[in-house]
Amino acid sequence: MTCTYSRCTRPALEGGELCLMHAPEKNMGAFYTALKEQVKSVGDFNFQGYVFPGDFSWRVFDVKELVDADFRETQFKGYAYFGGAQFKGNASFWEAQFEGNVSFNGA
Repeated sequence: MTCTYSRCTRPALEGGELCLMHAPEKNMGAFYTALKEQVKSVGDFNFQGYVFPGDFSWRVFDVKELVDADFRETQFKGYAYFGGAQFKGNASFWEAQFEGNVSFNGA
């Protein structure tokens, strides 16, 4: 079964309707491994609708800039840190939800 999130083609988690990236409950280690692979292998910064469990720092990507970063409809469950991030091209946080504090200091 394919994830039911709009335009997502990833497989749904076993017994669920959403994939690892869009499901609200997930294994945090598996999520961050998949996230890093997405950025490292294809330079894809489309995180639309993703649910980030726990605290998040953009530095997890090990890149110097976030190119055309799409965080529309994204949920951040913990602290979200974008301090010092360099956004190149478009960056969208339309309808993103921050359940914890967020920092864009120096971005």
